[in-house]
Amino acid sequence: MKNWQEKIYAYALKNAISHEGKAIESSVISSLFHEGLKKEGVKDIIKDVKKIVSEINKLKSELRLRGLSIMTVRNYCFFVDKFLKRTNKNAGELTQDDVKLYLSELFETKAKNTIMLAAAALKFFFVEILNKEFSNVRIPKKDKRLPDVLTKEEVKKLIEACDNQKSRLIVSLLYSAGLRVSELVNLKINDVDLSEGTGWVRKGKGSKDR
Repeated sequence: MKNWQEKIYAYALKNAISHEGKAIESSVISSLFHEGLKKEGVKDIIKDVKKIVSEINKLKSELRLRGLSIMTVRNYCFFVDKFLKRTNKNAGELTQDDVKLYLSELFETKAKNTIMLAAAALKFFFVEILNKEFSNVRIPKKDKRLPDVLTKEEVKKLIEACDNQKSRLIVSLLYSAGLRVSELVNLKINDVDLSEGTGWVRKGKGSKDR
């Protein structure tokens, strides 16, 4: 596609997805005409958009039914959307070679963690939605590196730098208990047993308690 066509395509696709796959509104079609695209071109774009939206909505429904987090649903749909637009093929024509080509291109600009997420999204899409093989696609593994750990003195300075007692408590709890920010925000008084020095994390990563 040419640059101006890509802009129109992206605009139409964004609108269609925002309406959960419903027909593109007349205002969008008018905008497409306003950009100087002929009627036949508009029809082709809308046709392609509807195909992609249909597949994205199938994926979104399956992810939601399995109880995956909002963030996971959003990320998976994002990468599958990018993949479908990049290949410009019908779902039935997609192959593992298309996935390999797409992922290899990501290595030029994206971090390995991002590529791993994209690969996981495409694997789910191929196996669970399209019922296609994915075994020939090698998903990159995360680098195993020892984490950078603060010294006791650095931790002490970090806590002392807080402006008030509430902030010091938050930082201390985050560090000592190994909590994520989202887990700390959702922490309730009843989840903490001060006498035993223990606590519960409710619905942490993967909706698991610990």
